[in-house]
Amino acid sequence: MEPLKPWQGSRHVVGCLLENGKISKPSEDIVAVLLRLVQQFDHSKKKEFIDLEKQFAALERRGVLPKGERLTPISSRDPANTLIWQARFESLSAAEAALKLFDANPEHTELTVRQAPLFKDAWIEFYELLEC
Repeated sequence: MEPLKPWQGSRHVVGCLLENGKISKPSEDIVAVLLRLVQQFDHSKKKEFIDLEKQFAALERRGVLPKGERLTPISSRDPANTLIWQARFESLSAAEAALKLFDANPEHTELTVRQAPLFKDAWIEFYELLEC
C-alpha cells in the first residue's frame, strides 16, 4: 500500500473542506492562490530528507512538475525540522491541477514513497493572494 500523500484524504484548509484533493470553495471566488506543502520530518534524518527534496527539485527544473520554492524556518511557530514547498498559481483550479500532477507522475510517486518514512507530519495550505 502506498503511503498517504499530504494532499490526500479529508482535511479542513483555510475555511474550505479538502475532500480527496478537491476544494469546496468555488474557484471563481479566488483570483490567485499560494499553495504550500508543509512537511515536518524526523530531525535525525534531515540529510536524507533534503537529499530527496533535491531530487524533487530536479524534476521541477526539468519541467516535469510545477516549480516551487522551498523554505525552512529561521524564526517561526513551526519547528526547525519543517520544510515548506510553495508555489503561486493563477487560480484555485490551477493549484488543484498541480496536486493531481504530483499524484499522477511516477517519478514523483517513487520519491514520495522513499521520503514518506521520514515524515513526522505533513499537510497542505492554500492562501488567497489579496490585491490591496
